[in-house]
Amino acid sequence: MEIEHRTPLATGAGICGTAEESPTSSKHQQPRPGAASTAGDRVLTATEADYEAVRTTNSLLRLPDVPGFYWDTESYIREAIREERCMVVKNQTVLKGAMVLERRGPEAGYARESLAVGSLAVRPEYRKTGVGMMLVRYAVQRARQEGLRLYAESFFPYRKVDFYLGLGFRRGPQRYFHGVPYHVFFLDP
Repeated sequence: MEIEHRTPLATGAGICGTAEESPTSSKHQQPRPGAASTAGDRVLTATEADYEAVRTTNSLLRLPDVPGFYWDTESYIREAIREERCMVVKNQTVLKGAMVLERRGPEAGYARESLAVGSLAVRPEYRKTGVGMMLVRYAVQRARQEGLRLYAESFFPYRKVDFYLGLGFRRGPQRYFHGVPYHVFFLDP
């Protein structure tokens, strides 16, 4: 995995859903038939040219029963790109997955200054190929470099408990976004 760019992140509040298979499942060991591999893929800082592909990819996270869902909105994505908080996995020019990183702190109810995966989405044709894991591993490396706890939050319907636990995260307390419960996972540096 190649990783490019490291910058300070802005504060935000978000929730993470993924479209990636659990790293501990047997399905994850082999890409599904017809899926492209991650060979040659790179984690890059998104540019304005990536906006539409990131928006389309993040729209895959939309849950109809979640009021106030904003992770696929123009303002959320453009701000993340402008502030260099949006990371993408690309092979040449094909965007396979996207992640937005956010800062969390006491003003948002967190015990200390932390980094969080605000959104994480993988295009359907690249699921179960390790793209989501590449992005989360980038976030883990980034958090460790900065000495910060890393959070990932995921609505219950995404069913990502095994994915995050398999990457070494621990479960935190359940939280709610507009009355909708979500899992909280964390990893200390």
